[in-house]
Amino acid sequence: MLSFDRVTVRAGATTLVDAVSLEVAAGERVALVGPNGSGKSTLLRTAYRARRPDSGTVVLDGLDVWRAPVRAIGQRTGVVGQQHLADFPLEVAEVVLLGRAAHKRLLEFDTAHDHELVAHALDAVELAGRAETAFSTLSGGERQRTMVAQALAGSGQVLLFDEPTNHLDLRHQLALMELVRAHPGTAVVALHDLQLAGRFFDRIAVLNSGKLWGIGTPGEILTPDLLAEVYGVRADIAAHPVDGSPMVVLL
Repeated sequence: MLSFDRVTVRAGATTLVDAVSLEVAAGERVALVGPNGSGKSTLLRTAYRARRPDSGTVVLDGLDVWRAPVRAIGQRTGVVGQQHLADFPLEVAEVVLLGRAAHKRLLEFDTAHDHELVAHALDAVELAGRAETAFSTLSGGERQRTMVAQALAGSGQVLLFDEPTNHLDLRHQLALMELVRAHPGTAVVALHDLQLAGRFFDRIAVLNSGKLWGIGTPGEILTPDLLAEVYGVRADIAAHPVDGSPMVVLL
């Protein structure tokens, strides 16, 4: 279980996240959506210790994220942020292997099990044949898939992904969403794509101007009223022809 209790984050006089409370049940998949600057990324970063809240608490698996040991949180989470590695001289498999760091003691050697998890993660994102390729030579989409593999290799029970579909083509966007849906644990994913949010997630949490505007099932949240109030656009909602999930049709 992951819970945010009145989490507030400020940058000078600007409030980025304003007293947001949100509970994500074990095994649940929740999409964070909202306009640019709504606080999605900032809220997510408080859960993986990239941005300390000014007030409020974040609790993961019964542990206060900002009081628990860093390794304890790292072992429980798989993270894809918006900031990637610079052009360090690392091969793809070496980048993915960094996802095992939280499970290691200082100077502990990598094991056969670590390498097995890396191979499995690379196969899951269709990069098995690029394991020995220099990370710096990859395309943007390949780098993004490498970071997803790194998160999967960590074997965390909670996936915290911030705009993971960035740079991905349509096929790999769908493949990634299928990975998230098949993950046996919990997932909280910040997304701009409302179609993906409506089709692959149990609930959608909407942030607007740093506040939690609403949370519910895709059918409850994706409405013409929401799109007008939060995004400032006119739209209708149609049913997906295969699974009936809500589809946004801009007018």
